[in-house]
Amino acid sequence: MVPLRLHLRPEHQRSSTVTFPPPRPSSSSDDEDDLQPSNPNPSLEASNKRLDYMIQLLDRKISNNNKFIGKGGGTGIFRTPVRAAAHLDRPPSLEIRPRPLRESQTGRFLRTIVTTETQLWGGRENGAVQVWELKEMYGGSDETAPFKESAALNSGSGVTCMVSDEGSRVVWSGHRDGRIRCWKMDTGPGLDRSRVKEVLSWMAHRGPVMSMVMTCCGDLWSGSEGGVIKIWPWEDLERAFSFTAEERHMAALSVERSYIDTRDQVTVNGFSNALNSDVRYLLSDNSRAKVWSAGYLSFALWYVFI
Repeated sequence: MVPLRLHLRPEHQRSSTVTFPPPRPSSSSDDEDDLQPSNPNPSLEASNKRLDYMIQLLDRKISNNNKFIGKGGGTGIFRTPVRAAAHLDRPPSLEIRPRPLRESQTGRFLRTIVTTETQLWGGRENGAVQVWELKEMYGGSDETAPFKESAALNSGSGVTCMVSDEGSRVVWSGHRDGRIRCWKMDTGPGLDRSRVKEVLSWMAHRGPVMSMVMTCCGDLWSGSEGGVIKIWPWEDLERAFSFTAEERHMAALSVERSYIDTRDQVTVNGFSNALNSDVRYLLSDNSRAKVWSAGYLSFALWYVFI
C-alpha cells in the first residue's frame, strides 16, 4: 500500500495541488503482509498469551517447590499431599495399653478417652480412669506406657463419657450408674503420684450419663435417657471446690441440688415440645453460644445465656 498525502494551501490561493511521494520499491515481504488477513480481535490474542505464560509459570513453581498457595480458613503455603498408601511424614504410631493383656482382666477395656494440653485420659469399663502424660508416652517398657490410674469402682459404674475443663484444671467423667465424678489434672505434692484421686462426685441422673460437654461460660451440660438434659452452673461447681475433704459430702449435696432442667425452660402451659429420645451426643458451639444435642433419630439446638 502506498500512502497518500494531501497538501492544502491557504484559502487566498485559488488552486490546490495534490502531490504523491515517489513510489518505493516493493518487496516480497510487503506483498505477503498484504495478502494475510488482519487480526479482528488483537486484545483476545494478547490475553491468551498472558494466560499461557501464567500457566507455564505456575507449572514451573509447583514442579520445583512442590508447594501451592491455598485459600479458605486462612492464607499460607501448604504442601501438596503425597499420593501414597501412608503419608511419609506421619508420626510413628503408639499402642497404649493399660497393662499387658491377660485373661483375668476381661471387662476392663477402655470405653472413652479425652485429651488435655499435656495428658491423655481414658475411662474403663470398671469405672476407673487412667492418665498418660504425653511427654512420657515413649519412655515406658515394650509392653506398656507409664500411666496413673484410680481405684476401680463397683460393677455397673463404667465410664460412659469424659470431658476436660482446662480452666479449672479438672476432668469430668460420666458413669453408667448416673453419677458424675471430678478428677484433678495435677497431683498434689502430698498425694501418691501413682494414683488419681477423686475430688467430687454426685448423683446426676436416674439413668446412665450418656454425654457431657463444657460450654463457653463454664457450665457443665449432661444428657441421659428420655431426652433429659441438665445444666450444672459454673458458680456452684467453683463453690464446691472450696470445700475441704471433710466437707465433701456437703459439696456433693450442694451441686446435686443446683442443676437446671432444660425441659422446665421449654414448657408452655404444661406442654413441652422437648425431645424424648436418649441424648447420646452433646456439642458446644463456643463462637455462637449454642449447644447441639442429638440422638439416633433427632437433634436439637439450645441457646446458652451468658
